[in-house]
Amino acid sequence: MINKSGWRKRQIQMPKFDIWERESLVDFAGEAYAKLCEQDDRIQHLQCDLKTAIEAYRNLSKQIPESQSDQ
Repeated sequence: MINKSGWRKRQIQMPKFDIWERESLVDFAGEAYAKLCEQDDRIQHLQCDLKTAIEAYRNLSKQIPESQSDQ
């Protein structure tokens, strides 16, 4: 299935958490939280990289004479 943005949607069934044992839920939640933190770190690094790349592009585009930028 493809959503409006063109990405394919993953078909994953929701786990039945209501039948999990408490210890399993606690372990799962801890692992999920650690993974979310790692992903947040990656996202923040990527956002910084994007800002740096945009700034570098803008600086380079200012250095190119207008006659060459049209080509």
